Amino acid sequence: MRDKRKRSGRLRNGIIVIAAILVVIGVSFVYVKSVEGKVSEETGQYLEEVGIQSAALIRQKFDDDIENLKAAAGVIGATDLALSQIMEALRQIDEALDFRDVAVVAADGVAYEIKDNAVYSFDVSDQEHFRYAMVGVPVISNPTVPKDNSEESIVMAVPVYREGTIIGVVMG
Repeated sequence: MRDKRKRSGRLRNGIIVIAAILVVIGVSFVYVKSVEGKVSEETGQYLEEVGIQSAALIRQKFDDDIENLKAAAGVIGATDLALSQIMEALRQIDEALDFRDVAVVAADGVAYEIKDNAVYSFDVSDQEHFRYAMVGVPVISNPTVPKDNSEESIVMAVPVYREGTIIGVVMG
């Protein structure tokens, strides 16, 4: 009889130990899932905040660039400079600002750009950013690949006014 009691006591103790182990495993699983959910939630919130901050910084950079182009357009529009003088001013603007290229565009869509101390001209009359700027709307284009297949870029364009009339565009 003592053998049966010892066996039943060992069996009961074994069942208690197994039940305790299962409870510990279950609680650990629930805890890990809870922590995982909280980490995932906090990571999502952090990424959202970083995205909002990044977007605000990019927007501010674009706004600053547009304002710089407007200032250049104001100078060009307020003076009756020859093309060579305008190109020299553009060269200085290009060096001072963070644009890959800066160009002045006549009302007919012919753009003039200075590179390596030489003036290049090209037609932008079919470009949407030029058309918008010619009706008085400063533009930030969508990223595009230029016709020369150089790296993707964003074009900013602002109108040049002289005595209240749009006479051209400055692009960066």
